[in-house]
Amino acid sequence: MPEVSVTSLPTRIHRQVDHARTALDRGNAEYAVNLCRDILHEHPGCLPVRRLLRAAQTKHFKQRNPLVSRARAGVLALFKIPYARAVLKRTPPRAMHAAETVLGYDPTHIGALQTLADAATAHDLPETASFTLEAVCELRPNDRSARVRLANAYIAAGRTADAVAIADQLLRDRPADLDLQDLAKRASVAQSIAAGRWNSGSGTYRDKLRDEDLAVSLEQASKAVNSEDMTRRLVAEAAARAELEPGNLAHYRVAVNGHRSLGEFDAALAWVARARATPVGAVDAGLEKLETDLRIALLEQKADSRRDAVLAAGDLPDRDQELAGIYREMTALRIDSLRALTEKYPSEFSYKFELGKLLQISGRIDQAVQQFQLAQRHPKLRLPAVVALGECFRAKRLFDLAAEQFTLAKAEMAILDDEKKDVLYQLASCYEAMGDSGRAFDEYKIIYSADIAFRDVASKIDGFYARR
Repeated sequence: MPEVSVTSLPTRIHRQVDHARTALDRGNAEYAVNLCRDILHEHPGCLPVRRLLRAAQTKHFKQRNPLVSRARAGVLALFKIPYARAVLKRTPPRAMHAAETVLGYDPTHIGALQTLADAATAHDLPETASFTLEAVCELRPNDRSARVRLANAYIAAGRTADAVAIADQLLRDRPADLDLQDLAKRASVAQSIAAGRWNSGSGTYRDKLRDEDLAVSLEQASKAVNSEDMTRRLVAEAAARAELEPGNLAHYRVAVNGHRSLGEFDAALAWVARARATPVGAVDAGLEKLETDLRIALLEQKADSRRDAVLAAGDLPDRDQELAGIYREMTALRIDSLRALTEKYPSEFSYKFELGKLLQISGRIDQAVQQFQLAQRHPKLRLPAVVALGECFRAKRLFDLAAEQFTLAKAEMAILDDEKKDVLYQLASCYEAMGDSGRAFDEYKIIYSADIAFRDVASKIDGFYARR
């Protein structure tokens, strides 16, 4: 489906877009995010609304606690991204909506952005894919693969000059790279076609391509669509091979992935169960995680269906008890899965940290503290675990203990970025809660000197000076 403009949408949508813009201008970014997401749920191809949504997400992210938002996005991504990948080819709009849910907490989440771009491509929305990949390249300017994907998206969107510019720039760095040479050639061909230099009136485009191999590759690329019939044929072949070679897990995985891509999660789970019943599958940790991912994807599917029903009835999804129950079930499933993984792999500290974040979000603070205390033993997890401990102690109103953790984190953060500003802000709020306004003022002042617009630090500083 092609991208659509706001003017082509129903009149009631025009009003909603105006409300979203007004809310964003007035600083109510959260309301703007919710409005835009509801519009895109109905009209995923409206790029102006998606641009507005991204502006609102970015502003809302800056208004909130970035560390907490990133942590919540990371946990949410455990549910949403596997589901989005599973339904991407069959129902791209659902995949786009799942990715946007993660981006609602953290608009810099690379996995969600890449999933959104893939879903937009599958839904024939090249401009939306380009816009999303531009965000990825802004966040990762040195990521060559992201720039290659962006160039391909530009070609699909007809922005051939932009594609040529990226290809030329990449080739300057790696002139011998055959893949980049092919990209540059395709971009140049597309630009020539767009410029009208090939419309001579006689012969086909194949006659006008100097490189016959390129013509063939372009045709093959346009046909590289794994249809539902083909997927079902692959599943049937895998099932037959599994009967002949019951100990070969590769056949089971083909069947699982086939049913998964078709959105048939019950059937995929049945194949996982068959695989785990084999001697080799019983000791495969990957199958255990795959089963959990599929159960979560199945719940996501139920949640999406329920959300559609609630919206169709004119109600608010946030107030629907059945939908809330599904999300609680997903959280409980992920917690149980991570608990099992931490017991099975006690030296894998990333599982402990993920479990701690889930427990923290679900309000089980004491249990979360235990996991973070273990996770901080890992060098790469030490800093985020220390910050998370501070947040947990602060939630328990143990402000002196929280201040100690935030002070440790402050000392280890060399750059005054948004994450460090948030740590300083939380440290200052702990000092305020303990009645130590002088030390609170010192921390707020550091933030104020670097970023006067950070949260409400300006009013904090003004209040301190007014009381002197």
